[in-house]
Amino acid sequence: MKVLIITLIPSPHLYEIHNTFAHHPDVELEIFYELRKSPRRDWGEYIPDCRHTILKSRQLFGISSLVDFELNAHLKKTETDIVIIGSSPWSPNTWIVKRWAQRHSIPYVVFSEPPNQTRSSLNRIVKKIIGKRLLKDAVGFVGVTKRTCEIIAKLYNFNKPHFVLPYYSDLKDFTSLPCRSFQNKITRFLFLGEITYRKRLDLVINALKKVQNPFELHVVGNGELREELEMQAANISHGTVTFYGKVAYTEVHSILANTDFLILPSTHDGFGMVVVEALAAGVPVIASESVMSALEFVENGKNGWLFKQGNVDELRNAIDLALNSKSHWSQMSINARESLKDYDATKLSKEFYTFLQGLI
Repeated sequence: MKVLIITLIPSPHLYEIHNTFAHHPDVELEIFYELRKSPRRDWGEYIPDCRHTILKSRQLFGISSLVDFELNAHLKKTETDIVIIGSSPWSPNTWIVKRWAQRHSIPYVVFSEPPNQTRSSLNRIVKKIIGKRLLKDAVGFVGVTKRTCEIIAKLYNFNKPHFVLPYYSDLKDFTSLPCRSFQNKITRFLFLGEITYRKRLDLVINALKKVQNPFELHVVGNGELREELEMQAANISHGTVTFYGKVAYTEVHSILANTDFLILPSTHDGFGMVVVEALAAGVPVIASESVMSALEFVENGKNGWLFKQGNVDELRNAIDLALNSKSHWSQMSINARESLKDYDATKLSKEFYTFLQGLI
């Protein structure tokens, strides 16, 4: 089976899946990358062992709107049985590939995260129209979580076959950490991410102001709200909040090794790889229901807690439950790792192959 993928960049969160899929004995994989790297990320290049092309895309209205005027010439050299469109619906490249596939009677599927429903009404309306047009002729949909597929089905009235293909990363640095012993005298919470409104660190700080037990909050990341939130955190009486700034990705597993609970209160996270990394390290997770990976892997009271996005009382209650259930922490740590038992690149690759075969 010959497969063509178009996606934004060589991402570390797609590399393992693409590479494993490329080595399937019955697959010939080719990938078009719209950009060599993202201007928003300091990732290196993660290009799998397959035929690939880095397009010479130009930004029209930002990173989501890209066009390569030579894309049709690249497509003329391509032979494929099915196309996977993983580029943005705002990108002209997406529509060039879609039209090419239709002209040659080649089936295509769409791969995406769920749309951000916290954007303006106008943005959501326009994106719904564009998304519906893109999905109209698709033979299937590939979402990063089960909830993603449910959202797409409901939002776009899409009832064709779907497959769950989560973002994937090699977790050996996290799974190789010793089992959590929870020997810290004071509970250590971790916030890891950009300090922006979307990530809602302010919600964590407000929730912790009402917590009576001693704690430590370690904040790893930077953003435009850092200075403001550092001042707010200075008013917390029963715990300490330490800001570290941005750290290299290679240090994340070491940080999680000294963490009791991860807190991720985002208004929207299309996936949230840090949740998977924390669970792999045996760290229970407290996250909002708007974090797709948390909805996929976190079970209340078993390996963490979920709370309604933006609800500071529910977040505080989850923090209190964490602080007052210390006798269960070791089991929760075991459960955290166990929740990823099916998170396996080889297994996912084989199942993905079967799904695509059924669409051709």
